[in-house]
Amino acid sequence: MVDSVRFRLRTSCCISVSLAIRLQLLLSVSWEDWWTYEGISGPAFWGLINPEWSMCNRGRRQSPINIEPSQLLFDPNLRPLHIDKNAVAGYLSNMGQGLIFTVDNSSKPSINLTGGPLSYKYEWHQMALHFGLNNQSGSEHMIAGRAFPAELQVFGFNTQLYSTYSEALESPHGIVALSVLIQIGDASLQTTEFRLLMEHITKIERPGLLQPGQERPMPALSLKMLLPPTDYYITYEGSATTPACQETSTWIVFNRPLYITEQQLYALRGLKRGSPNPNHNQIKSSSFSSPSLSVTGDPMGNNYRPIQPTHHRPVRTNIDFTSSERGEKACATMHRDMHYRGEFSFEIAKTFFAVFFSSRTHSVHK
Repeated sequence: MVDSVRFRLRTSCCISVSLAIRLQLLLSVSWEDWWTYEGISGPAFWGLINPEWSMCNRGRRQSPINIEPSQLLFDPNLRPLHIDKNAVAGYLSNMGQGLIFTVDNSSKPSINLTGGPLSYKYEWHQMALHFGLNNQSGSEHMIAGRAFPAELQVFGFNTQLYSTYSEALESPHGIVALSVLIQIGDASLQTTEFRLLMEHITKIERPGLLQPGQERPMPALSLKMLLPPTDYYITYEGSATTPACQETSTWIVFNRPLYITEQQLYALRGLKRGSPNPNHNQIKSSSFSSPSLSVTGDPMGNNYRPIQPTHHRPVRTNIDFTSSERGEKACATMHRDMHYRGEFSFEIAKTFFAVFFSSRTHSVHK
């Protein structure tokens, strides 16, 4: 009996020492260098391991969210979003956790975003691509519980209040985040600039061209020509979807998708993520991490944060969905009836999805 107790005590002590050693090792490595989308460095632990990222677990205005059509509020005061037409050069970076396009600061004139739900002027700074390892997941935002194979996110910062993206990321009304969900489709449905972007991305999956922690220049891109039409959208107040999950972002999710081919998705899934390696040069990025990475051999895909609770946040739209069969509003109006009336029927849901994800009726920039 005594020996059994001693054995258990020794075992418990060894386990405690082992855990303490592992924790010390984890804390000795910068979490900014190697947060991931799974395991002990994944989303469930972002706000627990690093106190500076506590908003990832404690925040109540987090992103991404599941957009429920029945809960949308129609706001007739929401204007179309305006994006400058000029093009800017930048850099494609394999950040280990994801693929990032960062605008070259020396590229002038800058691209500004105004209108829509925005009260300030924002300057395009960065773009991120999230995608899955299968066709049923990959996007961060969902529509009525439905995920999409990929999602393109565009980030700008408030230049009327802040001098840099990093400052804006930590400050009220600092960031605008545009989201475009991506469907599988024919290349003929792609915008010209998205096709150009994918041509560069599909080349970098070949070994040696863009390993984790490396970057390569890209020719000038026009954000306006890259995106689908930007007149109609949903919008809500949320956060960054990567650590430190700052709640400073106004999100705009467009009602038209971009299209990606099966071949392009296959190439994306060939990209590799990284792990910390002090022998590699660092890349400085203000949204994702700035890792010193070596190739792990693991695929980069499934780089999306799980859905976060809305906590009664209003999610607004400037699309006035109406069922032609029943004449009912598919979403409440903010200026007439503040409460949704009538059941959100399957027919209204089909109308909603027909508007959001019709592959044949939206215009494509040529």
